[in-house]
Amino acid sequence: TIGDITGQGVILQGVPRGTIDTITFTIGLAPGVRTIDVNNMTIVYADAVRTEVFTPVVGYRGTPPPGYWGLIDTHNEAGNPNMRLDFEEQFVIRINPKAPVVPNQVITLSVKPNEGKSLMIRCIAPSTIMENDNILPGL
Repeated sequence: TIGDITGQGVILQGVPRGTIDTITFTIGLAPGVRTIDVNNMTIVYADAVRTEVFTPVVGYRGTPPPGYWGLIDTHNEAGNPNMRLDFEEQFVIRINPKAPVVPNQVITLSVKPNEGKSLMIRCIAPSTIMENDNILPGL
């Protein structure tokens, strides 16, 4: 991952300390890794209660509804827009779990390309979730 993992906070009346509806993170290639085809990538979310395999949004790019993931931005894009993560490119991915993330909840994300090793991301929601972006520190 590159940079912070953030969660979009929502403050609802009657829900103390807020919830997180979507999680956003940026990925890039590790040194020595060749390109990765994101068309065949699997993203899995797990917490203490459930595990969820996300479906990509239609066309892979766009804001995901609950149960989906989508590419919301590309940094340092090389050549024409495509679904291959190339050297120095970065893909900003947003996931939308079906159930919101609550304060102090530990989550694990597995980002698995069709070829190669999985990227495991383990982080925790803040104890008080603010409206808009919240940083989810790694564990």
